[in-house]
Amino acid sequence: MQAIKVPGPTLHSQLNEQIRLLASVDASDAAFLSCYLDLRDGVAACERFLEQRASAIRGALKGSALADFESALGMIRLQLRRQTHPEAQGLAIFARSLAGGSFLSGVPMDVPLNNGLTLYPVPDLSALLAAVDDEANCTLALVRNGAIQVVDLEGQRATPRAWATFASATGACNPGEGGAAVIPDHRLQIVRRALVSGNAAPLVIAGDAACLKDVVEWLPGRVAGRLTGVIDVPRSLNQQDAVRFVTRRLADDRRGSAQLLLGRLLRVLRSGTLALAGIRAVFEALRAGNAETLVIASGPAPASGWACDHCGCVEACAAAPDRCPACGSHATAEWRPLAELLRLACQQGVRIVFADSDRLRYLGGVACMLKQPAEMQVMPEPTLPRQLDLVA
Repeated sequence: MQAIKVPGPTLHSQLNEQIRLLASVDASDAAFLSCYLDLRDGVAACERFLEQRASAIRGALKGSALADFESALGMIRLQLRRQTHPEAQGLAIFARSLAGGSFLSGVPMDVPLNNGLTLYPVPDLSALLAAVDDEANCTLALVRNGAIQVVDLEGQRATPRAWATFASATGACNPGEGGAAVIPDHRLQIVRRALVSGNAAPLVIAGDAACLKDVVEWLPGRVAGRLTGVIDVPRSLNQQDAVRFVTRRLADDRRGSAQLLLGRLLRVLRSGTLALAGIRAVFEALRAGNAETLVIASGPAPASGWACDHCGCVEACAAAPDRCPACGSHATAEWRPLAELLRLACQQGVRIVFADSDRLRYLGGVACMLKQPAEMQVMPEPTLPRQLDLVA
């Protein structure tokens, strides 16, 4: 069977590690520059965008803030020239000057990113998380033409891990011959080991319809629990196109799952329990550690608000007052709801879902499902001691 490789610079697991690192960085005296670039038009086009956007930001800065900005911008320019992978279509760069504790992280992506440059005390992870939400991350067992191949799907990259042929009752797993697949253990041990020893990613079985049922039944017990989908792939497709077909189907399934989750959230929201909507309510739920799933409406980010550095009071979509109405402090600063909500969610391991919904945008663009109260959670059935345990 032909090896499959759809190259991509940053693996899903590595991307999640980068996101956790970026979300853990605390604010300091110098702000972060968060940069997202579409590399399809080349480095020169990215540099022109950077200069154009930087000119707009400079006008509002002076003194040390301007110096920190120029330092971080220089780091981004250098990263762009040094790290552009020939196969990358997008690049995310996060930089902070030495005055704030020097920081630089570049994340090449195998999908294009919309150009953007923002200055804020903490990294803006919104575009990076949206890209992760739209990417495949699973183990694929592709069954075609009398062979099975185990492939790790991460984003646009497909990495083969194991391959073997198998027979059937009629000599080949061929729908036209009507034979059921026979999986001889002695010929497929390498595939079995690859499935068992792999990561805990969801498992998808795809390929020739006549073989799928037999392969599902053959799965080792500890692997069967990871099975999340079975996909019939047209036999007319070559190996590369078969993987692309599966990737597109998985993307459609993720969007469908997001809409189902959104529908459930809106129903629960109407009941007034275990769901909240609106920036301030969701922020307070995240700050208290009560959020289980954060749902973000796709599209423009909510307008900036303000936060009090003294008492922690926040207000979304409003200009900063001279004094905090809660404590009277003058220590108010810009507060960007989406950046702060996503940062808290990443720190707490809260599931993040992006959904296209006018209803959600009307409710403020964000909502969350809440954790169930302890008394409502189903307790595990107690394990009764064995007789030997009682004797001991």
